[in-house]
Amino acid sequence: MIIGGGLSGLSLAYFLSKKKMHATILEGSARLGGGIQTIKGANGTPLELGATWFSDMHPSLMLLLDELGLKQYPQYSKGISLFQTKSFEPAQKFSVPEAENPSFRIAGGTQMLISSLAEKLSAEKILLNAKVIAIREQGHQLLLETADGRKLMADQVIVCLPPTTGWFCNWL
Repeated sequence: MIIGGGLSGLSLAYFLSKKKMHATILEGSARLGGGIQTIKGANGTPLELGATWFSDMHPSLMLLLDELGLKQYPQYSKGISLFQTKSFEPAQKFSVPEAENPSFRIAGGTQMLISSLAEKLSAEKILLNAKVIAIREQGHQLLLETADGRKLMADQVIVCLPPTTGWFCNWL
């Protein structure tokens, strides 16, 4: 079992599946992606609500994008930028110098990475709205309980959640 359907959990499940090992992902929310979320504007333009760009400092991610056939393009980083902190304040204008190291975006939005990974996995192995509230040893296995009352048995559990959630502190 993998707890967490963000990039780490989905990537782990994908790499395990390539080795003919299949795991079930338990995601506490109604969607996959964790900190990655892209919404589409009225004209279909992707708007990132989470992770946005990456650079050559992320070689493993770049290899994964190539393996999944996802297109990337350079992040424009020179010129004038507008930034508005509050809807009732005017936008501020900034002059942005060209970046020394280029950064990139994923064509169609970062959510494309999440969608591509999910498509490579068996849909019945992804459980949404499955917030794990307890993990207990039961014999030689682990019993996971979800907020909606489901009980699942596992030989192994891997938690793929950011440490800032404090989620796993209940078991320490």
